[in-house]
Amino acid sequence: MKQTSKFKKESRLFFEDVLSSYNNNEDQKSIKSFLEYVNSGKEQFIHKVILFGEEEIKEYDILTIYSFINGYYLSQAVLNFQNKKKYEYLLNGYQYSILYQILHLKKDTFASGVLGTDLSLIFMLALTYFPEEADLIGEQLVKFLRYNEEVKKNHHSEMTGDFGLSSTVYLSSFLAGYYGKKELGGQIQSFCKKDIETCYKNVVDNLFSMDEAIVNTWVDEMVDFHIRNSKNDLTLPFNHEEWQYFPIEIISLLELRLRKGFEISFIENSFLKEFLPHLGISVPIELDEFTQKLKTRVTG
Repeated sequence: MKQTSKFKKESRLFFEDVLSSYNNNEDQKSIKSFLEYVNSGKEQFIHKVILFGEEEIKEYDILTIYSFINGYYLSQAVLNFQNKKKYEYLLNGYQYSILYQILHLKKDTFASGVLGTDLSLIFMLALTYFPEEADLIGEQLVKFLRYNEEVKKNHHSEMTGDFGLSSTVYLSSFLAGYYGKKELGGQIQSFCKKDIETCYKNVVDNLFSMDEAIVNTWVDEMVDFHIRNSKNDLTLPFNHEEWQYFPIEIISLLELRLRKGFEISFIENSFLKEFLPHLGISVPIELDEFTQKLKTRVTG
């Protein structure tokens, strides 16, 4: 319990710090320019800046501005959810992560610092709450895993870390099958390690168990694994704060249980407490007007 409380407190402080970092005048101008860009339907992102005391108009690469803006909207969404207890706020914020990856897919690039485990978590998010974008995120995940394999072969190197290949990436392949994407799931699984984490094997075997004790056990094991592997270490499954805070791999499993007609009301784990009352939400998630406009811009 103390471990969970400390973890949650640190997460909130992180997102508060991120959001406050955008309070300077220049970043606020950039945010305003981004709002105008999305609402106006302009093809280019143009922003006024002061260089050497003179105002200039600069055109920015769209991936650069999306990378900048993602942290702002995500942090705002987390804090709004915590303060107002409205799950849609949180999911609208995480939609930005999906749209950012779709942009990279369209531009045939990969986001810096985003690895297979991150893409697998985004894929699970899409499968669960944003099914229209799931195929595109799955495609980007397979593309990255294939690229990573090529890099290893060309450099004759072995990875010295797990990178989610025995946990989150494996689980995303399993969930893909349940959402009617068996071929895509098979492609993802072909990149996974042979030795799967024990708690992930247990959850696959007991996802739809009727025994409350068994379900609470695998939930506790998954939470423990999540917390232990939530560190600033790219070799670990949860190396970015947004996924440390939001355990989408566990949420996705619980949502699937609900959709298959199984109960989750007996789950007791305190780490999931703030999310549990909101599960069972209707899909696809209703987006606010601005996020819907942004989605239309990105997905066409």
